[in-house]
Amino acid sequence: MKYIIIGLGNYGSVLAERLTSMGHEVIGIDSNSHRVEELKSRITSTICMDINEVHMLKVLPLKDADAVVVAIGENIGTSILVSAELKQLKVNKLIGRAISNLHTTVLEAIGVDEVVTPEKDSAEDFALRLDVKGLQDSFPVAEGYRVISMTAPPVIVGQAVGELLLGDKFNLKLVTIVRKEHVTNILGSKSVVEKVIHPIGLGTIIEKEDVLYLFGDSKNLQTFSRFFS
Repeated sequence: MKYIIIGLGNYGSVLAERLTSMGHEVIGIDSNSHRVEELKSRITSTICMDINEVHMLKVLPLKDADAVVVAIGENIGTSILVSAELKQLKVNKLIGRAISNLHTTVLEAIGVDEVVTPEKDSAEDFALRLDVKGLQDSFPVAEGYRVISMTAPPVIVGQAVGELLLGDKFNLKLVTIVRKEHVTNILGSKSVVEKVIHPIGLGTIIEKEDVLYLFGDSKNLQTFSRFFS
């Protein structure tokens, strides 16, 4: 996939490098020439431009990008102006970084598709979330290894766990499955409850909206997600 990241500070630079290492095409943009110079050999390409001149955004290959990330955090005013201009230019997906509740509220009011906060999303975790479709949560266990929860890809719904060859093909371990069940109480009120499927056998069938909890190497988790996307 192709990403444009505007703002190459601590958060933006880590995000750009992580996405590049995952095999994505990343264009990093910043007005600081030193930051651009430092990153030019570590990500796909870099551009040094004055991002305060929002009319210059039109020269970027915005339509070719699957998503544009405004990672500016230090200058909230610039972040808002750039986000508003990109919204007007109708990019495919607009993601904004917010550093306060007020910042989040303004970005949401502009119509930014997704708002991330450094306090909740590290750059590495967010890169994984962009890469793994349906990812709900992720936490590291040891160097390079994670447990993730992800919505079951539609193409595997109806298949048995054994058919997925998780261990043989992807070197992954399915820890558990959380399944949503629609129930009706004695008063006739309907609700949705979550049920942990345990134990899981090779014949367990994956159902729609199942949440899979998988353990393994980060690269293998990405491979699994891409294979079934």
